[in-house]
This record gives sequence, structure tokens and C-alpha cells, in this order.
Amino acid sequence: MGKDVFISYSKQDISTATMVCSKLETRGITCWIAPRDITPGVDFDEAILDGIDDSNSLLLILSSASNTSRFVQSEVNRAFSKGKSIFTFLIDDILPSRQLELYLARQQWLDGFSPPIEQKIDRLANAVLSLMGLADTNNIFNQQQPLNNSISSLKVSSEKTQSVAKRFIDWLNRYDHHGESTTESFKTFIIADKCLVEYGVNYKEYLAIAEIIKKSDIKIDWIIPEETFTFLIAESKRNIEKYR
Repeated sequence: MGKDVFISYSKQDISTATMVCSKLETRGITCWIAPRDITPGVDFDEAILDGIDDSNSLLLILSSASNTSRFVQSEVNRAFSKGKSIFTFLIDDILPSRQLELYLARQQWLDGFSPPIEQKIDRLANAVLSLMGLADTNNIFNQQQPLNNSISSLKVSSEKTQSVAKRFIDWLNRYDHHGESTTESFKTFIIADKCLVEYGVNYKEYLAIAEIIKKSDIKIDWIIPEETFTFLIAESKRNIEKYR
């Protein structure tokens, strides 16, 4: 599955890039960063292209070193050509080179060179979350919400909810989800399987589907919030249109 952000940086700034990556991931933002996410044996250039193509946006760590890096320029060019959102996190007090200026002129910039950098990374995380439709929420996927009593009053026997619930159970049994919570699997299912979009499932129907699954042998202790569901459905629609 693709990441939220591809991090582009010069190897001279690896300590800063690694710190930014770590702090973003604590906020629930998934990151692709080399060399961590390059599978051993895979061609480096191909891995970089796949990482950019499969990510929703690109984060440029702009420094004196990355400003003149041909590798960084190529990564930004690729992201721009693919219509990715580009965030620029400026860690040196510089202007972008002519090679980067075209791509960065209308993109989001954040100053990261004046201390404390931790506060600047928090602002960066908020900007990425805003792009994702999650605004200033703090790791919304991990906000646990108990299944409430109102679910029992919902209609759970409709053809739509029964069919989607069956597809999820079949999907869960077909693939190995070892070590992954059922709710995490359900989130993945929403993104990976376009049936929810095709059926036009709304949030109330999602709750009903969760209740059907709960009554099977699969345990769901909590559900994803409505705003997260809305974002995931929108993301699934976007992916369907992208690959049609």
C-alpha cells in the first residue's frame, strides 16, 4: 500500500530527514524514505520511482545540499509530473535553485531552520494532515471509539450491508493479516476493495456492517471515526479513477 509522504533529501541531511520521518509517523502519517524502504535486491532507481508514484505527496527537505542535488531535482520533477502535492521544509535560509524554482513556486513552504525544529515539524505534520482531510487531528486512526448501543437499532439485514460484510469476512480469511488488528484490516479493506464505493455505503451502513462482523467469529472492539471513514472512501474513489 502507498504511503502518505515520500521524503526527498540529500544524504548530507539524513539525520534531519530521519528525525522528520520519525516525528511524522508518530502523528499517524506514513512515510517512504530511502534507504529504509528499499527492498534488498531491488534496483535503486526503480524503487525511488515506485516510492514517488505510490505516495500521495512529496516532502522536500530543502537545504544547501539538496538545492543542488541532481537526484533530488529528479525526484521533485517526477512528483510534479505525476500531479503530487509537494511540501517544502526549508532547513537552510536559502532560495530554491533555478532547477527547483519552477516546481516549488506554487507549493506549500514551511520554515524549519529557526529553532526549535520540533515545533516546525509539528506544523508540517498539520499541513500534511490537512491535505489528507484530517486537519489538526492527532493520529486519528488510533482514536478508539467503542461500538455504541445505537448500532442495535440500525437495520442490519439489508442486502447491501450483508453483502459487504460477507466480502470483508471472505477477504480477511483469504489473506494473511497476522499481527494486524481487525480494525486496521477493515481500514485497509475500505481502501483496497472498491465494493464500498460501488455499493455507496454511508457511515451508518458501515456501523451496521461492523455489527454483522462483530456477531461472527471476528472480533471488532472499536470502529474508525466518521471523519476517517469519509477520508478513506474519498481516497478509494480517487484510486479507482486513477487506475481506470
